[in-house]
Amino acid sequence: MASASAFETLIARDDAFVGMLLFNYDPRTWDPTMPTICALMPTDPECQQLQADVRLWLTMLLGSFLSTFSIG
Repeated sequence: MASASAFETLIARDDAFVGMLLFNYDPRTWDPTMPTICALMPTDPECQQLQADVRLWLTMLLGSFLSTFSIG
């Protein structure tokens, strides 16, 4: 079963508009069993790769969410 997650940020002011949409097609990122497995085997190469992928996804997500226009 394929799954994906998406996050959308919309910013509008006067005649300016910015829309951002982030897609994540890796279902392991939000798999609730993976943190438990990786807590037991943190040195497993797959867990290390997953942790790097989750950090990247969260960085992009927060960057999108915290995007804004300057005032003035």
